[in-house]
Amino acid sequence: RFCPFAGPVFPTPKTLSTNEAFQSSLTKLTTSIKDAISSGSSAHGPLNANDTYSIQIFSASDQGPLLDFHHRGVGVVNDRPIDGDSIYRIASTTKILTAYLLLLQAGDTIFNDPVTKYLPELTGHGHWNDITVGALAGYAAGIVSDGNSSLHLRSCMFPDAFPPLDEDEISPCAYGKSGCTRAIFLEHIKKRPSVFLPNTTPAYSNAGFATLGLVLESVTKMPYAEALRSLLADPLQLRATTVVPPSNSSHGVFVGDEGISGWNSIIDGAGTGMGAAFSSVNDLSAIGRAILSSSLLNTNTTRAWLKPTTHTSSLIGAIGRPWEIFRATLGPAENNRVVDLYTKGGNYLGHGANFVLIPDFDIGFVVVMAGRAGTVPFGISGIIVDHLLPAIEEAARLDADETYAGTYRATNGVNSSLTLATKRDVPGLVIESWISNGTDMLRVV
Repeated sequence: RFCPFAGPVFPTPKTLSTNEAFQSSLTKLTTSIKDAISSGSSAHGPLNANDTYSIQIFSASDQGPLLDFHHRGVGVVNDRPIDGDSIYRIASTTKILTAYLLLLQAGDTIFNDPVTKYLPELTGHGHWNDITVGALAGYAAGIVSDGNSSLHLRSCMFPDAFPPLDEDEISPCAYGKSGCTRAIFLEHIKKRPSVFLPNTTPAYSNAGFATLGLVLESVTKMPYAEALRSLLADPLQLRATTVVPPSNSSHGVFVGDEGISGWNSIIDGAGTGMGAAFSSVNDLSAIGRAILSSSLLNTNTTRAWLKPTTHTSSLIGAIGRPWEIFRATLGPAENNRVVDLYTKGGNYLGHGANFVLIPDFDIGFVVVMAGRAGTVPFGISGIIVDHLLPAIEEAARLDADETYAGTYRATNGVNSSLTLATKRDVPGLVIESWISNGTDMLRVV
């Protein structure tokens, strides 16, 4: 069977915004998204027409979005139109920002450092001496899933469903409540037993990224919010990306009460790095373009970051720092053509987000939503992937065909020539004819 190298099989197409065939595919994609929302179903799961969505597709070579789609559901508090500047909570998609900020400040060598170098309070406790910054970023530290309690949220929604706990069984840090300082969080987390030994298996951990946020503050010697502004928001001129609820909620997208929806829930202090951020699709697209184009990082660091660090129990899933990597197939099965999607989803109460990069094509997309119940918008993400991958692969093939296809002949009188072409659903260039010094090499081979 044909087994190509992992990665792109054609050069990245650079003219997607003016490519008629690709733009036609985006028109069909828009129709499919509208149909799925209105019908409430898709091949990738149910959708809710009452939810509000903002979607952008972007590429490293285009400053504007390739697709900009918005759907206003019911119950959105503000009357302002939903657009690229509308602000959503992005929940655990914040984790991408945390890892990116660390790389911007310290480079990827920091991933090899022990956490205790930056948080000496953890020295000698549990397995912390063996846990590296990279293990935290890649969910391989083996620590508990959550260091913050959600007990008060559950008691609001299901007041009689849970028995009371003793005071020493409850984390002093809680979702939606302020005051989880570095000292309080580390004092709590160092007492929690490990779930796995470090580097045993990936296990999702909000506590890990709360800890990573504290590492960031130690390295930058700045509060998280200031590091975000200095290292990312100012250089990219981001207008909506913060880790505190915007003082003016007129651009905010949330359904119902600010409290019940989670819009004004406080996730501060030690919890910031795991899920506090607000952003817009315009800002998230700018961040995606910056990552893909290495405009803020050097290219080698970007290439290393956009790689898996371990497998999961799924044959189509892997883990990065903190990428949730899904492997999509493209073209006939016998081609073994696999495209890796580097994603990070998040959801919190009435909010959900999915940030997706496709390095093979220097393209990505973001989907954010708000509704009565927030979910990671996998349904719409799946629809986008179904349309986007074949369309951009074909655009790349046609670009390569125009640039490289043809017959190349020796000019020194030797009977040597090479004819190259591309074919639909065949990766890379195809040799149609190869004459070397009068010998038909394809017949010999």
